Amino acid sequence: MKKILKYTFRTFLAILALIVLLIVLALGISQTGFFKKKLPAIIEKQASKYLNGRLTVVKVGGNFFTELILEDVLLIDKSDTTAYIAKVEAHYKL
Repeated sequence: MKKILKYTFRTFLAILALIVLLIVLALGISQTGFFKKKLPAIIEKQASKYLNGRLTVVKVGGNFFTELILEDVLLIDKSDTTAYIAKVEAHYKL
């Protein structure tokens, strides 16, 4: 019985350590330039599901823990620009 409890406890700790490691890796990767270059395409794709037009974002900034900054945001309806926003900032605390 003690071996089963010991094995279960070690397995639980290993899974918990793996989850913490994955979270730390995800947070670290989200701060890289590569991720910040790929993020506008993801934002544009997700926004197109909810808008009657096309959203384009030129640059994404911020550190994702306290703020998110979108620069040069365009909303295009068919072939005409409906809205242009130079900078959108969202400040928050996780």
